[in-house]
Parts: sequence; C-alpha cells; structure tokens
Amino acid sequence: MTRRVALVSLGVVVLAGVVACTPQPAATPSPSHSREPWVMPPIVGDSVSSSPFETDDWVVAARKARLSYVLASNAADFSIEPVRASMTEKAAQLSYEHFLSWGTGEDEPLIWPGPPVLLPLGVDILDEDHAKVTFCDGSDYWVDQDESRLSQGVIATTTLVRTADGVRREYDTTSRTSCDATGAPIARFDPAPQPLGPITEADVIPPTGSGAGGE
Repeated sequence: MTRRVALVSLGVVVLAGVVACTPQPAATPSPSHSREPWVMPPIVGDSVSSSPFETDDWVVAARKARLSYVLASNAADFSIEPVRASMTEKAAQLSYEHFLSWGTGEDEPLIWPGPPVLLPLGVDILDEDHAKVTFCDGSDYWVDQDESRLSQGVIATTTLVRTADGVRREYDTTSRTSCDATGAPIARFDPAPQPLGPITEADVIPPTGSGAGGE
C-alpha cells in the first residue's frame, strides 16, 4: 500500500502543493472508534538555525503556531493545547475548516513526519501589537528527505498579534516566490506519527468553543 505525504500551508489562504508517495503501515481505525488522549510527541533533531532572526520573540511565536497546525493535523484534533496557546479563536477555526477541506473523505489524511522546515528571513513590526514573520519554507524536504530540495523553498509569512495572554497567530500565507531554505533546522517526530485511516468530519475535533462538528 502507498500513502501520500504532503505538506500543507499552515494558513487557510494558500495550500502548498507538496505531495509524495511513501510506504506506510496499514491504516488504523478511524479516530471516532479509538480516540486516545493527545500527548505531545517527542521531537528530535535541529530546532534552530543560524539565522539572526531565530531568537526573535515574534519568530519563536510564529514557529510555535505553525507547529501547532501540524500537530493538530496529525491528530485530527484542533482542541489541543498548542492550538489554544498559539492561535486566535478565528485562526484556530479557519485552520480546522482548512483541514476539513482536504483531510477528510475516502483517502487517508496526509501526515507530517516532522515540524515544518522553516528558515527565518525577517520580521516586520506592523505596530506595537502586530508583526509579520517571513520564512523560507523548505518543507518540500519531507517529500523524499532530499536536502537538495531546501534550495527550492518558497516564501511563507505568519501574521501575529500580541494579546493579553500571549502572542498568537492571526493568519499564514504561502507564496510561489522561490527562496533558499538551506540551513533551516530539520527535526522529526519520534516515534513517527501513525496513520489515522480515512476519516470524516465527525472524526475531527474542532477548536475548543467553536461548537462545530467533532465528537
């Protein structure tokens, strides 16, 4: 059996078209049949790059928000703590709806082997409480784990807002503008995420308080 591995733009504006075929284990039962409490998966590998922007607070927040979408997608659960901690309510709801548009149906949802592969390029301060972080997204690396793909990255941005309880993502975009993500940190989930099996909208847990779908 083959299974696609695709990397999807963490925003709801543009879908990054990275799809590949890789061998995967047999599908497990649908989440609605065997849901276990979500646990943060261990992440091994590089976590930061040599970019001068890497330690900027806005960049750190943007990384957390983009990772939270990956974690929620792999679990089909948008109520998890990383989503609650890193996205506005609207952003979480839009991310959930975005996942429903491609992650449910007859095919098994696409699984991320690790966090998005991102090289920080810059931070634009929009005002006291808003900023835009620009990355070179080299997540095509996950297609076949070929490091030469890093030089074929695309520009991705995350717009954030500072709220009373932390910095949160408002929205993400991914463009077709090319860039070189060589040097971006590469890490993976260990153990590797397990296939969810084909799922329906009812199997996907929505953001807390959204009142949409889920179990």
